[in-house]
Amino acid sequence: MWQNETFTFLAIGSLNTFCITSLPPFLFLFFSLLMNFFLVSISDQARKYAFLPYIYIYNFLYQYFSLLKGRLHW
Repeated sequence: MWQNETFTFLAIGSLNTFCITSLPPFLFLFFSLLMNFFLVSISDQARKYAFLPYIYIYNFLYQYFSLLKGRLHW
């Protein structure tokens, strides 16, 4: 079970990295939001642990505010 979640997390993380490095800011925000919330809902196992969705939501918010502060460069 955890192996599948780890693979899914790494796959979504790779897509997030792709979005950061190759998409314009508004598209990055859209796809990042979509992927992070997709990751929350993809696994039944994740629903059993209440803290997991907050980690993914925090990840998106951190990326969003980093973008606003100009820490991400295209």
